[in-house]
This record gives sequence, structure tokens and C-alpha cells, in this order.
Amino acid sequence: MKLAAVLVLISAVACATGSATSARTSAGSAGDAQVQACTPLVPRMADRGSNIYASPDSTSAVVTTLKADTSICASTDTAGFGFHRVRLANGSTGYVEDSSLIN
Repeated sequence: MKLAAVLVLISAVACATGSATSARTSAGSAGDAQVQACTPLVPRMADRGSNIYASPDSTSAVVTTLKADTSICASTDTAGFGFHRVRLANGSTGYVEDSSLIN
């Protein structure tokens, strides 16, 4: 009887460990896919309410205003006075102020 209880316990632990490993692998793959999709830009997060401008100047036309915190692809270097070139998930491009980037 004790042997059966031990076997059940071992199999439960093995299943839980396998699930956790699979979840980590899946999350890592999704993160890798996002990095590859952004190349040569890098994945960043832009603040809700951020304006995406047509050029690196806050007086240029607004391409869109983000309604929520949004994952974007951004250049690592700045353009103009503190703007980063960005590409949104829908493929549109523009510029966002450095202060609008969360990470």
C-alpha cells in the first residue's frame, strides 16, 4: 500500500516538473520570436497615450495615438531630439518620444 502511495507521489512530481519545463520553453520561444520579428530594431513597450509621429519631431503629423501600453519594435539610437524610430505590430512605422518608452 505504501509503495502505491509513493509511486503516485513520484508520478505527480514528475508531471508537475515536466509541465513547468514546457511552459518555460514555450515562453522562451515566444520571446525569441519577438526579438527576431523586431530585428534590427529591439522589442520595447510604449506608454498608453503615446503619439507616434510621421517624423522625429513633435510638430509633425501624428500617425496614431496608442490606446494602451503597447509592445513595439524600436531603434536603439535616437533621431532628432529624443525620438526613436518604431514599427508597430500592424507594420506601420513612425517615431515616438524617448520619454514614452517604458523599458
